[in-house]
Amino acid sequence: MKKFAVAALFALSVFAPSFATTSVSVGTGFSGRGMVNVEQTFMNDHLSVGAGWNGYSDDFLLLGVNVAWHPMGFNGPYLYHSSQWVHGMDNIWNKHHGHYEDHPNYWRLMFGAGFQQRFFTHFGAYAELGFQFYAGQGGYYTNLDLDHANLDNDYIELPIGVGLMFPF
Repeated sequence: MKKFAVAALFALSVFAPSFATTSVSVGTGFSGRGMVNVEQTFMNDHLSVGAGWNGYSDDFLLLGVNVAWHPMGFNGPYLYHSSQWVHGMDNIWNKHHGHYEDHPNYWRLMFGAGFQQRFFTHFGAYAELGFQFYAGQGGYYTNLDLDHANLDNDYIELPIGVGLMFPF
């Protein structure tokens, strides 16, 4: 069933360009869309799928994909899920385990809600609020300490994101 759904969504996005909108968004890296995101919205502007770059530091690279359901069409509220790969660029000292992590890899999973509005044909804005957790080191955690490559449950972060979008 999953293969059929993926094939149907792909075919719809390829063979129905009049019903599809491609947009590029730029925003804060804390949201599900990340810092730079390319997104395809189809099914009469009710479903969108995107891929983006969520951030980079000397220690980590974040790349992700996102999917959103827009119950009222392109403009208005939406629910989203984002799955982001957090890749360690170097060996990082893990203070919790007392050793170096050799290029740690984690998954950042985010669920949330947002609101987007197109003001002109090729310009709009969005705002998002989500809940995130991380998968790695054999469990699920609510916080990633980027300085020490440590996953823990010390904090619960609710990422807020705002940005600009450029549909075409």
